[in-house]
Amino acid sequence: MPVKIPLIPFIPHRRRRQPASAPPPRPLNLTAAEITSYDPFLLRLIFSRAIDVSGIVPAEFVVQDPSGTGFAYAGDAVDGQPTPESVALQMQPTGSASGTIDRLTAGEENGIVAAGDGTAWAGATDLGLPYP
Repeated sequence: MPVKIPLIPFIPHRRRRQPASAPPPRPLNLTAAEITSYDPFLLRLIFSRAIDVSGIVPAEFVVQDPSGTGFAYAGDAVDGQPTPESVALQMQPTGSASGTIDRLTAGEENGIVAAGDGTAWAGATDLGLPYP
């Protein structure tokens, strides 16, 4: 007599879910830059989100102002943080300006980072002022 083998129901295996990875940090973008005063010479920068300026290196900021004063300026000190997204820098003259348009150069090691996640601002090269 034949032996009946009972059917074994299929048991689905549960797939392990991969833990959700954190989204990449949003870039920190400069949204505006302008010279706000000539005595003292002040530069205001506004960013796309709140910034932390505790590690800022003012000397990384250079402004060429041929159309205004005719001088070049280098950052000297932070003059304040009017809003969480902005910073004002006091600038000191370093000599005659070059070129024909006002422009800002900020090195990569400028020290401005996003508040919260620490995303560093990459800086700018020959950015026309006022920006945008």
